Amino acid sequence: MGKGHTHVGLSLGILLACCACSFGLDPSVDVSQYAHTAWKIREGFATGTDSGAGGLVLRTTMSYRSLVAGRDGTLWLGTAKGLASWKDNRLTQFPQLAGFDIYTLLQDHEGTVWAAGVTWEAGLSQPGKLCAIKDGDVHCDGGDGTFSFGVTAAYEDSRGNLWLGAGNAIFLAIPTNSVCSFFQTEQIMMVPF
Repeated sequence: MGKGHTHVGLSLGILLACCACSFGLDPSVDVSQYAHTAWKIREGFATGTDSGAGGLVLRTTMSYRSLVAGRDGTLWLGTAKGLASWKDNRLTQFPQLAGFDIYTLLQDHEGTVWAAGVTWEAGLSQPGKLCAIKDGDVHCDGGDGTFSFGVTAAYEDSRGNLWLGAGNAIFLAIPTNSVCSFFQTEQIMMVPF
């Protein structure tokens, strides 16, 4: 072993000897005094089949695709079967996206949550949706096939415009007064900035 390795080993040994111990749990509290809360299917948190033993639950038909922590404390959950939000111990599901696979979630600078749904089960024949959710109001676009099978990526630029990657094109979405104008890839060069 060379001199460099000896110095590193010695330095590491001194550092470890001088550090105070750190515990993950308070050792003076019995483990039975700790508590946790788990929300299961019976509370409506997910739909699927429970399997497991000893309180361990495996979701065999539910899969979480994306999570966004909203600025107001809402947890947004994109799942394989739709969109849900969790706030103040209350689960809210969004029927507008029921049955859609929610891979894309984004909260923009104004607090609007954008959720994009894709339907794989329909052989990509059902059009995808893009929904804007703000203050309990939900507005969805794309049911006419605008986004082909759906939006799979979203980004907000410094001007507040949304860039969307969809099955058929890249879109520029310009939200103004609760209305969103969509421009496909070939139209983007004609949009005044």
